[in-house]
Parts: sequence; C-alpha cells; structure tokens
Amino acid sequence: MAIVTSNNKTPQKKAAPLSSEVTQQLDAVFTQATRETPVKAEKKKKERKYNDTFVINLPEGERNRFKSFCADHNISMTDYIYFCMDYIKEKTETGLMSVSRAGIKELKKETT
Repeated sequence: MAIVTSNNKTPQKKAAPLSSEVTQQLDAVFTQATRETPVKAEKKKKERKYNDTFVINLPEGERNRFKSFCADHNISMTDYIYFCMDYIKEKTETGLMSVSRAGIKELKKETT
C-alpha cells in the first residue's frame, strides 16, 4: 500500500486495486440492482392507495388528541385533514374566509 499526501499534507493510505474477479462481481450486483429497483419501486407505488405523502409536525400529545377526535367521529385522520383542507379552500375562494400566517378569519356569515 502506498502513502499519498493530499493538499492538506496529511498522509493517507492508498487502497490496493481490486482484482478483476471482484470488480466483475461488483459490476454484476450493481447491474442487477439497477435493473430491479425501478420495477420494484413502481410496483410498490401502484399497490399504495395514496402516492403522495404529507408530514405534519405536532406538539407532544396533539397527535393522540387528534387521533381520538377522528376515532370518535368514525373518520380516518387522512380523510379528516383532506376534508378540512377542501372546506377551508372553498370558503377562502368564495370570500367567506381569510387564511394567513396569523390564522383563519371568518369574513362574512354564510346565508342559508
């Protein structure tokens, strides 16, 4: 093994070259992996109900509170978030609600 110095003058050991047999084996493994990976990933993606993910960071204890609320109303947490997002979007687009970093503000009372 030869010692090589880099730009910062610290001696580093240079690894011995791999044998041709090891190189061929590694090439075979990487070739097989690259051939199989997209197929497996695509299959998994088709099997899932939802293909997009949405991560929410909550204060400690809030997830359990939210989960029990959804369970009490017999709705999944995912569906509840989706319905809330749709409701707020609809009310904002019709001018009945305003959404900002400060929160949600009701602008007009809905007439029935």
